[in-house]
Amino acid sequence: MKTKDPELRMAIKLQGCLERRQAVPDDPLHAAIQGALSYAQTLEQQLHCHEVARRRGWLSAAVLVQERLTHQLRQLHRSVTDAVNQIHPVSALPQQTLRDLYDELRQLSREFSEVDLDLKAGVVTAVTEDIELKGYYLGSFEIKLHLARLAKLADSSVFEVIALDPHPAASNSEVTHPHVRDGEVCAGDATVPIASALREGRLVDAFLALNSVLHTYNPHSPFVALDDWEGTPCADCGDLIDGDGTYFCHGCERDFCDDCASACDICGATYCRACLEEDVESGHQCCRECRARCNACRRIVETEDFDRDSGLCPQCLEKQREEEANQAAPNHPNLSQEQEINHESNDHQRPDDDGAESKAHGQAATAGAAA
Repeated sequence: MKTKDPELRMAIKLQGCLERRQAVPDDPLHAAIQGALSYAQTLEQQLHCHEVARRRGWLSAAVLVQERLTHQLRQLHRSVTDAVNQIHPVSALPQQTLRDLYDELRQLSREFSEVDLDLKAGVVTAVTEDIELKGYYLGSFEIKLHLARLAKLADSSVFEVIALDPHPAASNSEVTHPHVRDGEVCAGDATVPIASALREGRLVDAFLALNSVLHTYNPHSPFVALDDWEGTPCADCGDLIDGDGTYFCHGCERDFCDDCASACDICGATYCRACLEEDVESGHQCCRECRARCNACRRIVETEDFDRDSGLCPQCLEKQREEEANQAAPNHPNLSQEQEINHESNDHQRPDDDGAESKAHGQAATAGAAA
């Protein structure tokens, strides 16, 4: 069939790619499982955040994250239920005729102010209106349906979303929308409806569902939260910082600006000032892995100088050893004490020796006179 009508020609290409996908054995659970996995990954991330908040004692943050966990758990439950409901043969799905697909494309032009049919590339593009979420202007987006992808899959991955006037997140230039990163869209609650529409050839419904995703903000599963869109707030001073100027503290696991970030003088790892303590003897700032506290004087000590056996700093260890030596001294008189005792003993013996010597001289003199 030869025709110059671009909508009819694209409908023919669409019909061909849908037939090819039907001819290939396909798992009808694929899209539903993909949705469930997406929720599961987000749930795992939120669980990690909750554990960090509890470990750090951030009670208010822990409560907030727990609410998000509950929401994600419900979403996961719903997604798994949808996946179970998708267990049915693909052949049971209604098949779109060429006329149906032609009408879908014509209806798409009525739903969107700008639609482009690229026959050579096999891409159907619809342009959204300008989008603004919570006061953040994001501009308009192209929603591109790739027929080559549709011939193999029937989920949101067949779409590519491109920002026409990008206003990306300050921390990541690839995130042009809270739910779009590098052209990939996180469909969230619309994952299953989009997949169902694509499998049944309801192109308009799939485009409209994705358009709704772009006009809605889900705070539970963004690539970058809108609150952090213009930069990540420094956990110390509160100033907004972009991705290149962000420093992650390995102690409290929060982001800091260049002015508020520091580093351990021992290991060199990045820490905030609150997570470092100074060894007053060396003047070094030490992280929790490179410092210890003396059990006696309670000062911070570098681990290299810390005596783990006694739990003491060098100064307190030296003092302890001196005290131990002094306590042992009375039981072991030193040499000077022994010499002093011997000297006193000699002094007492000296008068007797002198008398004996005088007596001997007297006897010798008497003997000489008698002779």
